[in-house]
Amino acid sequence: MLRDKVLMILKFLCYVGVPLTLFGWGVYYLTTAGHSSVDRKIRVIGSSAVFPFAATVAERFAFHQSISTPVVESVGTGIGFKVFCAGFGPRHPDVLTASRPIEENEKKMCQAHLTGDLYSLILGYDGIVLTLSNKSSTFSLTPEQIYLALAKKIPVGGKLIKNPAITWKDVDSDLPDIKIRILGPSPTSGTRDTFTQKILTPGCHVVREFFHEDLNCNNIRSDGAYVDIGANENMIIQKVITSPGAIGIVSYSFLDQNRNRVQALPINNILPTVTTIQSKRYILSRPLYIYAKKARENVIPELHRFLEEFTLEQVSGPNGYLVQRGLIPLPPQEHAQQHLLIHGKVPQIYIKGGI
Repeated sequence: MLRDKVLMILKFLCYVGVPLTLFGWGVYYLTTAGHSSVDRKIRVIGSSAVFPFAATVAERFAFHQSISTPVVESVGTGIGFKVFCAGFGPRHPDVLTASRPIEENEKKMCQAHLTGDLYSLILGYDGIVLTLSNKSSTFSLTPEQIYLALAKKIPVGGKLIKNPAITWKDVDSDLPDIKIRILGPSPTSGTRDTFTQKILTPGCHVVREFFHEDLNCNNIRSDGAYVDIGANENMIIQKVITSPGAIGIVSYSFLDQNRNRVQALPINNILPTVTTIQSKRYILSRPLYIYAKKARENVIPELHRFLEEFTLEQVSGPNGYLVQRGLIPLPPQEHAQQHLLIHGKVPQIYIKGGI
């Protein structure tokens, strides 16, 4: 079958490190081609940060409910929203995982193409982590230093010039003499959005205080200082291990599962831990989201139970099995609220014409 051949090619590309986001949202349609209109399998798409949690819940849920395992795909939050909001039915995903909240333009896209309202849940917390091989010496960075390392142009002598920094020592004499090489997600990733919002933009604003010309805070280097790996955090970890001095941007769960090989860099002298992320003292703390099409429950009765599964105490509570995979749980009251919203079938995003 064509679908089987396509899946084989995609698995090979993923194995050799080609980010599937390069192929855009067409990947989803290729891998779902051939499914009939009566196909009732639950389909999940979205964030690479949420993927390990969603895949684990899908496997356990299918086993205990004796149903087909929900299909879970990792393409990144941005592409995920495009595919999720593009239509309604078996050719479109029922559930979206996201590492940032839905934006206004995405809500409008959903309103233009979807029938029915949306559930919106917070699964737990995550931290974006700058990882370094355990074989390298650690050091702390600030948002300003990271911006000055990655900005395409920086102010020198009152003028904007092409960024000349080659090593971290070129950025700040107190930093090590290690080549600047950051491996991270593509612009369509929610992780990249959060990294820009919480690191590059604040760092840029600090520089603006001393240089009063207009700076493009989002314009980063394309000379190898930042390497776009796509929505493949496993590949980022592998490259960090094999490239001394390289820094990888990944989710906390990927750090947690690879502590024997990689370590976290402090930001503003604060390390990412369960406590610093949950309290939001760590600057790159963020919630993780799940969105779902409420009307699809009329077609797939198991969908509601699947969504409810994410909110159970034994799944995402303080001692839940997702916490063992690196999820940072919500405070008890917040966690209970998420369960009540789903249990009571209360949508949080209302779409005109909803059924």
